[in-house]
Amino acid sequence: MRHDTVTWYFDETRLWDRGAQPSGSVAARNIANSLYFEVRKDQLAEKLTIVSKDSLNRSRRPIAWLGKQRLNSHFSISHGERFVAVACSRSRRIGIDVVDAPKISERALQWALSPSERKWIQSDPIRIRQIWSAKEAAFKASRLKRFFPRQIEILNCDDSPHADVGSLQIKIQWLIVGSATVSLASRLSCIWNRIDNLFERCPI
Repeated sequence: MRHDTVTWYFDETRLWDRGAQPSGSVAARNIANSLYFEVRKDQLAEKLTIVSKDSLNRSRRPIAWLGKQRLNSHFSISHGERFVAVACSRSRRIGIDVVDAPKISERALQWALSPSERKWIQSDPIRIRQIWSAKEAAFKASRLKRFFPRQIEILNCDDSPHADVGSLQIKIQWLIVGSATVSLASRLSCIWNRIDNLFERCPI
């Protein structure tokens, strides 16, 4: 089986080393531009536009434009208060999500999680972030139009985690960095290639 490579980036502090602090969404789009440059080795990436809002200013799946040409590359963008994560694939729908919230309310967990998910987390804050970010990442990798957490169930959490989204099974990988959890989601097996030192490697 052919495994495609997905290039992704995660950072905590370097976002804010360039003067005025941008919003998380602006910083994420800037990093997506640099990530595209790294993946495609294309100087025209400086003219890349990442659109992640619709005409009503609501969040949507990112679309990449080079001038008036819509690109086939698939992007996924996530940001929290102190972290940002971006992934880029040439050929497949992917999802990435970072959760760094110190606490998710019990009411929200009761609304969002299945009985088996609640049993697995056992009020462990790390596992709560794992489940929450996995649901968000799986939604981005699916074709669902709206995010309803109970429609996405995370299974086999201790062995080979995946998301059950209707008739789809979406593979999940987790990375825990300090207080943040990053979830990576794809419908098919792929190689996740993490890029370090992106600001030194690519223009932004």
